Amino acid sequence: MMLPRSRTSVRFALLALAPAFGSNALPAEPAAPTNAGADHAPANTTPLTNVTFVAFDTETTGLSARNSRAIEIAAVRFRNGVILAATNWLINPGMPIPTNATRVNGITDAMVSNCPPFRAAFPAFAEFARGSVLLAHNARFDAAIIRAELLRNGLEAPPNLVLDTLELSKAWYPAIKSHSLENVVRHIGVDATNFHRAQADSESLARIVMLSFARFLPRGTLGDLKRATPRVFTLR
Repeated sequence: MMLPRSRTSVRFALLALAPAFGSNALPAEPAAPTNAGADHAPANTTPLTNVTFVAFDTETTGLSARNSRAIEIAAVRFRNGVILAATNWLINPGMPIPTNATRVNGITDAMVSNCPPFRAAFPAFAEFARGSVLLAHNARFDAAIIRAELLRNGLEAPPNLVLDTLELSKAWYPAIKSHSLENVVRHIGVDATNFHRAQADSESLARIVMLSFARFLPRGTLGDLKRATPRVFTLR
């Protein structure tokens, strides 16, 4: 796939070729203006290269936000083509994990038996994402799960903007028949495995977004990105 030959896009392309994040990620550039640490959303005029994003994903006990529980949250923070941090939280749902859910995500009761409940785990995610713009594939589902958990546990929702990369994928890659994360990964050529685990899916999503920024919005702003999706929302 041909990408614009700007310095930023070269960094995006190089990062996509890295086999994994962490020690294989590109070194950070000198400090640049950023919204990291701020509680308010960056302005629409902010260049995308100056916006901190967090790609996140949840794994759950089922498909109903009302009746299901979160059992994993993973997040990858990045800015200007550089992965800044990646982490995940396994969560004890306080109920048995259905066999059907385990078949999909591989998470068992034994894996979460000594893990914190949502009310103890979520504040760490909120702090990790503070000041960022959140990205999720089919974000309406992940946001609905988190909203239900916040209400159930009496926790306050963070103010982060949330963008749905499923909708962005439809705008950017209209030729794809199905815009599942796996299909988008294959279409773009991102090296990814272990789908349906939150950490792996978050990392794949971060790579997809960085490559897509380089291709479609090499000099774009947050406002340009928001105009490419039919809905921008929050976790509130």
